[in-house]
Amino acid sequence: AIEKARLYRGRGGEIMRGGVCRLIECISLANIPLTVKEQVRLLDSVDSNLKNPNEDIQQAAVSALHALTRTYFPVGENGPSPRLQSRVVDYFVEVILNDDNAAATRGYSLALGSLPAKLLAPNDAVLSKVIACLCAVSRPNRKVGGECDAETRRNALRSLSKVCRTIGFSSSERDARSLASYPLVGLSTAHAQKVFSSFLESMGDYGTDRRGDVGSWSRIESMLGMEEVLYLAVNASPGIPHTGAENLFGNFNYGGHDPVYIPDIYLRLRYFEEHSANFVRQTLMGNRSFRSTHSDPDHVYVDETLCARIIGAMLKQLSEKLDLVRSVAGGCLERVLLSTSPIVPFIPQKKVLIEAMKLSTRHKATKEAVPNNYGAPSITFPMVVKAMLIDSFFEDIVSGIIISVGGITESVVKCASSSLLDWVKAMKQRKATGALARLGNVLIKLFHQHQREERVTLPLLKTLDKLFSNGCFEILLESEVSTFPVELLSRLREEALGCSSVPRLLAIVNVSLALLSPKRGKEAQEDVLPFVMQLLGHGYPRVRRYTAEQLYVKLLEEDCLVFTSDSENHEEIMHLLLEVAWDDDLEPPGCVRMSRNRIAELMKVHLPDGIKDQRKQSKSNIQQIDEFESYKSLIEDVGR
Repeated sequence: AIEKARLYRGRGGEIMRGGVCRLIECISLANIPLTVKEQVRLLDSVDSNLKNPNEDIQQAAVSALHALTRTYFPVGENGPSPRLQSRVVDYFVEVILNDDNAAATRGYSLALGSLPAKLLAPNDAVLSKVIACLCAVSRPNRKVGGECDAETRRNALRSLSKVCRTIGFSSSERDARSLASYPLVGLSTAHAQKVFSSFLESMGDYGTDRRGDVGSWSRIESMLGMEEVLYLAVNASPGIPHTGAENLFGNFNYGGHDPVYIPDIYLRLRYFEEHSANFVRQTLMGNRSFRSTHSDPDHVYVDETLCARIIGAMLKQLSEKLDLVRSVAGGCLERVLLSTSPIVPFIPQKKVLIEAMKLSTRHKATKEAVPNNYGAPSITFPMVVKAMLIDSFFEDIVSGIIISVGGITESVVKCASSSLLDWVKAMKQRKATGALARLGNVLIKLFHQHQREERVTLPLLKTLDKLFSNGCFEILLESEVSTFPVELLSRLREEALGCSSVPRLLAIVNVSLALLSPKRGKEAQEDVLPFVMQLLGHGYPRVRRYTAEQLYVKLLEEDCLVFTSDSENHEEIMHLLLEVAWDDDLEPPGCVRMSRNRIAELMKVHLPDGIKDQRKQSKSNIQQIDEFESYKSLIEDVGR
């Protein structure tokens, strides 16, 4: 009656849609008897609301679908009928993967996670299809109708965790109980690897649009989903204690200590006896072989590598610049570290990490778990830099904290910079040259991984500039065996080549001049100064002017006789840097290129032949254009 009266249209259409979804949900919760035709009719109404662009209506439709599919649409002993399967799961997957309407993909991605287990996992093929669909849609580079859609990716990740919670993982105990009930299948090792890989891949979603960093929605959903699925995987993994040590092996105060996974021999024998009795009982009831499930690869879901990657990804987000992302990452990480049911195993140096986040002292002082305000940069960054002592998480933390140090939010930049500089100073006091060398290697590696990606390279260059300004890399610059200056200069050359971003070019100028250390006089003259001369003759006037200003300041601060042969040359160089209008034209009537070449000559810097050839070629091209082509085009215009 509502649709026949066209109440969905007009001013109150959206209100009616929300009300209809709520009515369908209440009918389903009340379990009112309906015919099959009426059930399908309600399902059609829900479908029409899933495509609505209003997010509130989509949420109401998903709630209605959740109740409707669980109350109605019964399945037989052989599972759902082909007609029901094609009408619900197959249709939802088809829309999600192929529809160009972003509103439809958003709604159906969210709806797929609300379906019951009887439809999601009647067999392994259907479950694999659902998992593959959600994993494909959640990828950062996924496009809908030729454009990226952050809401679709976010909803797909949310549904992925819901599907895992609804289905659960396969285990010997669960297989024994569910031989004749739904779901007939559970998540296998292959499914687990695909789910965790999808979550970890989405942790690198940094997509932006006019609304800002919309990729943070996917990162937040990934962290929440990984936490939930990790608990399920640990519970389903055989041989891992699923309760706290105080319950399984007597009273044990964690208080910042690592959990005891290997108790004394008597407790182990008692646990082995109980586990063996349960295994024999379940095997006989299920009429299965006595092959040990501990050696079954299908029941291994958690290992050392996976746990290290998950914790590292959370620490990276805890080190970055968005307050909301840090708040969620800190909460997830704290719950994982302090969880006793189940205990999450395989966390590298768990005790050190707990102490770095001050969870041990806070847990002793307050029996109730009161989470830290991880969104406050003054609280978070001092914790994070302490965790840099853990080798497994060093690279993840550095790759996150450089985004904060090189950001634009003053409070975040201040706290992140001071924390990182304090860590570097502490390493210098300990004479831990290896730690500083590793920091430099990680920064060089980030240049390789994110070449020409301004989201990372610009904060990375700003971080390097701050580290050089505070003398953090003096040991590496003065060392004869360190390859850090040479590799960094090579990275700077590649970043500057073809770069059109002025802020990034200015940051490259600062880092390049920081490499002009007086103790590297000859090496600087042979390597760094030619690159600086190229920047002094750059095509962008602002870059040329800024390079001249910074080089002038550098020569005033440092011993300029390292780079020049005598005082007369020094005076002429300083005069040219100060008096030439570096934002003027490169070629006549401007004299920028000639002045640059004169400075290079005085500093005995050999410019590449390509730059000189380019200068001659550009002059001939300018002359030809001015004398022939412009005059010819003028005559043609007058003749018309």
